[in-house]
Formats: sequence, C-alpha cells, structure tokens
Amino acid sequence: MQDFQQIKLFLAAIRRRLVLLGVVRATAYLAAAVGASWLGIALIASRLPPSATWRLLVVLAALGALAASAGLIGLPLLRLGRDEAVARVVGTAVPRLRSDLLSAVELGRELGAGGARFSAALAHSLAAAVARGVGALAPGAVAPLRPLGQPALAVGGVAVLYALCAWTAPGALG
Repeated sequence: MQDFQQIKLFLAAIRRRLVLLGVVRATAYLAAAVGASWLGIALIASRLPPSATWRLLVVLAALGALAASAGLIGLPLLRLGRDEAVARVVGTAVPRLRSDLLSAVELGRELGAGGARFSAALAHSLAAAVARGVGALAPGAVAPLRPLGQPALAVGGVAVLYALCAWTAPGALG
C-alpha cells in the first residue's frame, strides 16, 4: 500500500499547486476587470453630472465582481476534487504516465474498498512502477507557472491605463 500512498501524496501536491494557480489566475483577471471597470466608471462619472443611477451601477458592478470571484475561484476547487481528475491533468502533461497513473488510482481505490476483482499482486506491481514514475516528476513540470503570464499582463495593462489617466486627467480619478 506504500506505493499507492506515494501516488496519492503526489496527486495531492499537484492538486494544491493547480488550485493555487487557478485561484491566482482568477484573482488576477478579476482584479484587472474590477480595475478596468472602476476606471471606466470614474472617467464617465467625471464627465456627467451626479445621479442616483451611478450608485446602482457601482452596486451592480460590485455584485458582478463578487459573483465572478465566487465562480472563478470555486471552479478549480470543484474541477480537481477527485484523484482521477488530477491524474488526467498529470496524464495530459506527462503522456507516458497517462494510462498507468489513472489505472493505479482506480485500482488503489478498489483495493482500499475491498472486494477487488483483480490480482492484488498485479495492482501493487503497477503501483510500484507508477510511484517510481511520479517520484521523478517535479510539480512544476506538471503544473508550470507559465499560464500566469496573461493575467499578469492584464493587471499590468490596467495599471498602465490608470497611470496614463492619472497623468492626463488627474481630476477624473477622484
């Protein structure tokens, strides 16, 4: 059972990294969207007279941001809740482990539940081979930080727009 445990620990580490990456990515996009929305509202409001409509618009924007954050941050948590889902992600990143890793996860669960309809010795042999394969992998190879580049550019773009607006129309931003 030690090999199955090693596979489970590896998948848990990958799950933590993928969830963290998903949350950081969603938060960055959300920050860029909220920043751009706030900037747009501030610029429009500086050109128009005060109105009760602005309060409603700001409240609706805040509620939209809250709903988006709940969805964007909760989605990685829901999607990666099972070991099979994480094994599929690992299999996509490392094709040579795709079939064996998923099989080892499924066999490990059946062995743990009892009533297995297969040879336990063969399942342990497969688990040993997969454990050696995942032991050689770094979590960064399976879940790299590269996908965080686009959200960082979005946040940076909004920051540049804010600085440009602050420089060209300082009174418009409050």
